Amino acid sequence: MEDVDDLDRRIITCLRQNGRQSNTEIARQLSVSEGTVRNRLQRLIGKGIISIVAVMHPPRLGYEEHVLIGVSCVPGHTQAVARALVAMYEVRYLAFVAGWLRPAP
Repeated sequence: MEDVDDLDRRIITCLRQNGRQSNTEIARQLSVSEGTVRNRLQRLIGKGIISIVAVMHPPRLGYEEHVLIGVSCVPGHTQAVARALVAMYEVRYLAFVAGWLRPAP
């Protein structure tokens, strides 16, 4: 398991709330230096712990029906599972998420 401490988690939380905010803004919110945030993010990205990506919204692209399916896989096999899924004609969009998928209330 990679070394992720409380500050790393707080930085990730800031990005989850607004992925476009600057390192300076994150640093201000967490009362640390911009350099600390920059170095932490470089390490987290470099080790593959997090990725910065754009997320599309399928309904805005004309995909009217969509289904959410939760898949758990063995660590190290995520990319192979993803390749198998996107090879399926029916799969138009694939996203990776961390954590549990909760049912709608």
